[in-house]
Amino acid sequence: MREAATLANFAGGIVCGYVGIVPIDRNELAEHVLQNHRTHNGNPF
Repeated sequence: MREAATLANFAGGIVCGYVGIVPIDRNELAEHVLQNHRTHNGNPF
């Protein structure tokens, strides 16, 4: 459940960068999660 909430928060952050209703790509979500992981040197979950 915690992982789902974390992914939803990442997805919400990505969507806020767009105008209108926009589906996000799985690869884009994965890149943001990995970027956060690299930046903070920890588990994003």
